[in-house]
Amino acid sequence: MKERKEFHRNVLDREIRVTVEHLDYGNCITIFGGEKTHIGAAVVADEAGILHSIGLPGHRELEICEEWARDLYAVTREPVSVTAGVHYDEISRENLKSVIQVLKEMKEEVKKTI
Repeated sequence: MKERKEFHRNVLDREIRVTVEHLDYGNCITIFGGEKTHIGAAVVADEAGILHSIGLPGHRELEICEEWARDLYAVTREPVSVTAGVHYDEISRENLKSVIQVLKEMKEEVKKTI
């Protein structure tokens, strides 16, 4: 393993943490936070940039994982795995938009360092 970086943001009084593991060939990304960390989805962009996705029933992290894997593969042209689990109890649509916006900002921050 070459390098590990962590990014932290406080959203709705809870931490969201993104960890980036720079491997010799590829990157492993984890996105966890909110009120209950868990695994909701996992996506791998392979050597050709083709996405292989798994989303657990009842979880909404798949779209986030796919976006991160696609965008980070476009920057690195190396395999990328993204695993995510961010949960807030009874989150409103407005607050969900805030969480998604922060995740987009964090992705842009990661893209600058990857």
